[in-house]
Amino acid sequence: MLREPEQPLKMPVCIQTFRRVTILEERERIGMDLHDGIIQSIYGVGLALENARAVLREDPESADNRLVKAMDEPEPHHPRHPYIYS
Repeated sequence: MLREPEQPLKMPVCIQTFRRVTILEERERIGMDLHDGIIQSIYGVGLALENARAVLREDPESADNRLVKAMDEPEPHHPRHPYIYS
């Protein structure tokens, strides 16, 4: 009895491996986007705090408005990933 060549079995393994690598690469990219976005957001909050502190004594209402605005508005350059913000 002749055996079928094993070549056809290797193709599905290659496809599975490719899919796994693709998924892992996408997860890594998403993780880097989130990491970068968090750093940018923290930096932006720090700038907003410095700005509010600079006007606090002269104009407490303006300082309060700046703090509220900083907490309510997302950073314009913050990545909005569809898996998280959908």
